[in-house]
Amino acid sequence: MSRKLVFIILCAMAFVGMTGCSWSLFESDGAGCALPEISFAGADHPFICMGEETTIRVEVTGTDVSLQYLVSAESGVISAVPDKENEWTYTNDSAEGETRFHVFVENTCGISAESFVVTNVACTDSDSDSEFPGAAYEGPRHVILLIGDGMGINSEIALSRYLHGEDRALRFHGFPYVNYMTTWDINTYNLFSYNVDGSLYDPDHVNPVMGYNPALGGAEVIRGVESIDDYFLTVQLNWPDPDNTASARLPATDSAAAATAMATGTKTDRYNLSWAPGDPPEGRLKTVAEYAREQEDMGIGVVSTVPFSHATPAAFVAHNTSRYDLTGIAHEILFSSVPDVVITGGNPIFYDNFKYVREEDWAALQTTDAWQFVQRQVGVNGGDAILAGAAAAVAAGKPLLGIFGLESFEHPVPQDTPGNPSFVPATNENPTLAQATEAALTVLSSHENGFFLMVEGGAIDLANHQHDYSRMVGCMWDFDLAVAAAVDWVNQDGDDVTMDNTLIIVTADHANGYITFDPNNPLGAGDLPQMVMDSGWKYPDGDVAYNVSGHTNEMVHIYAAGAGIYGGAQNLFAPYEGVQYAELPIIDNTHIFYATMNFLGLQPE
Repeated sequence: MSRKLVFIILCAMAFVGMTGCSWSLFESDGAGCALPEISFAGADHPFICMGEETTIRVEVTGTDVSLQYLVSAESGVISAVPDKENEWTYTNDSAEGETRFHVFVENTCGISAESFVVTNVACTDSDSDSEFPGAAYEGPRHVILLIGDGMGINSEIALSRYLHGEDRALRFHGFPYVNYMTTWDINTYNLFSYNVDGSLYDPDHVNPVMGYNPALGGAEVIRGVESIDDYFLTVQLNWPDPDNTASARLPATDSAAAATAMATGTKTDRYNLSWAPGDPPEGRLKTVAEYAREQEDMGIGVVSTVPFSHATPAAFVAHNTSRYDLTGIAHEILFSSVPDVVITGGNPIFYDNFKYVREEDWAALQTTDAWQFVQRQVGVNGGDAILAGAAAAVAAGKPLLGIFGLESFEHPVPQDTPGNPSFVPATNENPTLAQATEAALTVLSSHENGFFLMVEGGAIDLANHQHDYSRMVGCMWDFDLAVAAAVDWVNQDGDDVTMDNTLIIVTADHANGYITFDPNNPLGAGDLPQMVMDSGWKYPDGDVAYNVSGHTNEMVHIYAAGAGIYGGAQNLFAPYEGVQYAELPIIDNTHIFYATMNFLGLQPE
């Protein structure tokens, strides 16, 4: 029996300046007419319905209802003009298929309304009267988000050349979806906007070129062009204190704001962990992991080579106005949010420092029955230990906690052996990031309602801060193997986790170091540059150069594979391409939140 789904979009006419909108679209209708500003309050994602026949209804209230809408599906535009009273009917060729719908506006010359807001989306099955969320997938779904902290595009190239002698040969370079992604935070936006016209960030009037300007930084990542280099490497006066030239700095996000954008879909201030800009008392921003657990009872987990109270893992499972409240963040994760999996570095015994966890909290972990707790031990293989701990956690129905490393996992050490790339493990007392990922998937795949997992190669950033090319290559290899482990896990037989119900995303939170290579002296497979320690790492042969000591505002890559990624226009990220910059498919880091929420069938509040 065919199912008829009614697709309802409740829109309210509004004027520029209204609040509560999570994102804005800036477009033109191609005829020189300015389009209304389109904002989404809780619905900034494509909308998906199931079934043979879908009816799409757009309801508009206000004094001016003459806006015309286009509704696009996977097969293209359904209708430029509604069949009747703003209602469309679409017939899907496949009775079991899914149809994605994206609503936008055209033909608005002479329309007085300056903006409108999409406030709610629902699909209703007329046969059963059941209500589906905007992304109505049947059965459990799984998301694996892998983040290379500080993994600018030249960090990818560095490992690829070392392993294969070519620029794009890593495991994730073969993913079907590849795009550029902007990473700016509010502070970066303000550094640019203040120095351009004296304005500051206003969430209701966002001009994306103030966050990242493709006309100045490039529509793709390019190095060696003086004007582009200047855009990234010129310090800007710090807007809170423009007269203090000592406060001038490079405009770039920090890891906390970047992770918050990916975890919550919201731009915030530097140092904020899933907390609203301006640090309001009730500023906690709900994360995709929290939505997954609350709305669908999914498993959630974070894995990283750095401590779990570091910015990236913490942003998905904790909240704080300062990323530097490290022990407070750790306490929240251990005793409040309690994810189903936490595997990270920062073992205070081996690090000899309780910087990342309170001493009394560490003591409590030694006797707690709340976690399946695995920690680094002298002479014990960390990979074997965490995999055994994962099996025990599943058997006992407990969350898995693994704490290894020093501050971070000691990285595999690449060898300078031209033609024969190889690595020497620093120790076997830590798991590899791949083993930690496998352990996390062992636990999370036991959750029958699906899961969300974030895996971070956290020490890539630490290596690039130190201008340590060798360490960066080792950390990148560890990360690349974790990506391969995730893909292989999903593809293995014997469980219900498959590429048909799993979305894998690989990206970076930001770039670091502005690494450049000598085009006349490229490094080949197994080849490392000469490194000399002289008040920091130096590269006397000039084949490699670090040009700054911190983060930059460059775009990073995003790769995706699995369910929801069809290539071309038929993928979860297609609706966000061209949203920020007309004619350019560049997406923003906030779109990761909306795409994953959509895929998992979750509704933001």
